[in-house]
Amino acid sequence: AQQRDALYSEAEAVYRRYWAEWIRLEQLPDPTLTPELEAVTAGDFQQRVVRLLAGAQGRPRLSGDPELAWIRRLPGLSRAGSVVALSSCTDASHVRFVNPDGEPTPGLTNEHRLYLSRDEGGSLRITDSEFRAVASC
Repeated sequence: AQQRDALYSEAEAVYRRYWAEWIRLEQLPDPTLTPELEAVTAGDFQQRVVRLLAGAQGRPRLSGDPELAWIRRLPGLSRAGSVVALSSCTDASHVRFVNPDGEPTPGLTNEHRLYLSRDEGGSLRITDSEFRAVASC
């Protein structure tokens, strides 16, 4: 039980690092993959992050800060060899972004499933995810 708790604590710390860096990058007009994101992501998830950042070029967050409402453990859930899974809910419904037409648009509230795996060096990284829009956290 102690090893499991330690693994979930480590996974949550990795996700919180990812979240903090993502929030910082949303404010930039031209966000790109940073060493911090590289340190906490890998595989398919990192490739999705790169695509999302490319799609956010020229469309920064205008106002408000998205909120990380909660993080929960997902015992027994695995994907593509992951060693631990988490669920989180993020609320950006009160946040305003620039849309492709240059107009302000509201953010979304999303529930995420995050799958984390160990790399060759033993570091835990987010390697895959699923998300869906929800009405509220």
